[in-house]
Amino acid sequence: PPCVSPSDDKQNDTTGEITPQEEDRFDREVKELERILGVCERILRTPIPTSYTRHTSRFLFAWVNALPFMLWPMCGLWTTPSAILVAYFMLGIEDIGVTVEEPFDQLPLWRAVEAVDDSARIAAGHLRVKSSAAPIPYRRQADGYDEPTD
Repeated sequence: PPCVSPSDDKQNDTTGEITPQEEDRFDREVKELERILGVCERILRTPIPTSYTRHTSRFLFAWVNALPFMLWPMCGLWTTPSAILVAYFMLGIEDIGVTVEEPFDQLPLWRAVEAVDDSARIAAGHLRVKSSAAPIPYRRQADGYDEPTD
């Protein structure tokens, strides 16, 4: 469940102290986040040989270029449209394979990251956590990635 804002939580007093139940819930949510992060890192770090992708692309290139010669005896004048249609589907399948190999480049993970960041900021404000370090300001980039400002 998402974190609640201070105005929504009627059980807290105004001293900023957290109850043991809130501390336990926060601890469980952080552990679940760490577990999910571990799963994502394992997926990301699973090596896929670049030679596999390179070989598949080269083979598909040769196959698509030879396709009209194979279709001519069967299709005659319909060879060109038939070859384009088959090539479109085969190249689409190859593109899907590349996407599956690198899922984190395609998924909209920044929405999830922003939701977690917002929840953490609400929780930090709600719990009145005092940090000795000043927060690092970030600037949103056009590609969706953040970088620290100087």
